Amino acid sequence: MAAYDVIAKTYTINEINEKCGSALDDFDYGRLKSLSSAMLIQSKTAKDKGSEGMACFYLGTAELFLGNANAARPLLERAQELGQRQGIDSILAYTFNVRGIYEASVNNNLYLAQYFFMKSLEYGKDTSLAKRKNGGGVYANLAQIALMQKDTLGMVYARNCYDYGCKSGRSHSTSQGALLLANFYYMKNMNDSALVYLKIADDIYQKNGFKDIGSVYILYSQVMASKKKINEAFRFVEMAIDEAMKNTHILLPKAYLQKAQLLYDCNRLDEALNSLAKAKEMAEKYSVFTEIIDIYELMAKVYHLTGNEALALKYLQYAKDSSETRSNNEREQLIRERGIILNMSQKEQEAMLHKSKLEEQMKLNVALMIGVLLLVVLLVLCFWFINRRNKLYKSIVAQNQKAIAREKDLLLRIKTIEEKQTNPVHGTESKNNKKADELYGRLIDAMEHDRMYIDSQLSRDSLAEALDTNRTYLTNLIKERTGMSVPQFINSYRINEAIRILSDKSTADVPMKSLCFELGFNSQATFYRLFQTSVGMSPLAYRNSVMK
Repeated sequence: MAAYDVIAKTYTINEINEKCGSALDDFDYGRLKSLSSAMLIQSKTAKDKGSEGMACFYLGTAELFLGNANAARPLLERAQELGQRQGIDSILAYTFNVRGIYEASVNNNLYLAQYFFMKSLEYGKDTSLAKRKNGGGVYANLAQIALMQKDTLGMVYARNCYDYGCKSGRSHSTSQGALLLANFYYMKNMNDSALVYLKIADDIYQKNGFKDIGSVYILYSQVMASKKKINEAFRFVEMAIDEAMKNTHILLPKAYLQKAQLLYDCNRLDEALNSLAKAKEMAEKYSVFTEIIDIYELMAKVYHLTGNEALALKYLQYAKDSSETRSNNEREQLIRERGIILNMSQKEQEAMLHKSKLEEQMKLNVALMIGVLLLVVLLVLCFWFINRRNKLYKSIVAQNQKAIAREKDLLLRIKTIEEKQTNPVHGTESKNNKKADELYGRLIDAMEHDRMYIDSQLSRDSLAEALDTNRTYLTNLIKERTGMSVPQFINSYRINEAIRILSDKSTADVPMKSLCFELGFNSQATFYRLFQTSVGMSPLAYRNSVMK
């Protein structure tokens, strides 16, 4: 008989609910999974939708922190659905908080994560129990998002979490707040202050037996390394790995990456590669990709030092691709978020209508009041959406500016690696490859250095003539290397140049019409359409965001 079957037959729903809350406070996700599974069985048998919603929340939380992201999502969505249908704000407050954690850790969607955290605060403020148990956690999660964005302004959320825990006597919030403050101080290179709050967090974790103490040990290792205490750094990172293996699997990629960094700093390169392989394996196994770019970049560094330039180049490219994918995803989030938020708004409206039917047919005046309320909600959502759009525009600009700098650095490093590589020619196929590589190199040089794309008359024929080749061979080469047609390839350089120019505040006086024709476009309409498709906003909106 399964453990949760025994629990279900031994305790009442209310007793299991209390035990689930205790397990959650102790970060004991294995016990939480067993308890909540039993609670789900009992609540379904009793047809208690409120208890079923709480059971789905508990079980979804346990699955997420045990590294089973695919199992977590439908449970959290079911908890949200039941909370809305039953009108139980506490379930919604808890569930929105964990959905925010899911979006941040699994999908790396920080904007949607922040949206869910704010929804959690919104529902929690009207529910004393949720406010008491959940408020510190939401502040902690908002602070964690700021850490992921390397935004020290988010330190205020960490301070709110810590102060909330101290005032309410909730050791869970106090320890989280202390650990987050230690992270911010470490990020600001204030290691002594970081150690003060790490000691506070460590004492609370040890006293209460909290199961995710691995996060404390990882930060201890980072601080010790920063203070050149390497033996201590290794000791703490091994402790972190042991704890994460037992209780909090989603910490494993970060723990192995920290170990690899220490081994790299000590020039123990073979061991560093083994740890990086484990970090990559754990990231893929538990669907935690927040560290993947750092893993690839450190792999490239190690392979470069070991003389394996081919693999160094391969992982540099992986890091570049992952970074570009993340940047592209952020550009698309404006459209996706709008759909998600409107869909959630629609579900909330359906839940309100369902609730109104359960309360026996609303009178006409009540229905009118609900209509007005929905209109106000939609107006507020529209205002929120506009505000979010402006923030996303700024984020797109910042990402493009960083991408420009990163692209220059990667191109320089790739060129250095390629110069060191030797590729002997063997047979006709290798000669053909060498010919293609030489032609493609001249093509890139013509576009990047000679800036042929600014010629508005540039075509497939004229480009082939300039490179002394035939147009069919050139077309096939460009398609093979870039996946683009010749016009798409030429226009990509024009758009990238537009981004570089518009990202420079000193070009604010250049008229958009002049810029369009200087880049080789034959019409403003074409320029605006291609820029909007590539960047996610119009050239004018992009410039305005840069100027702010």
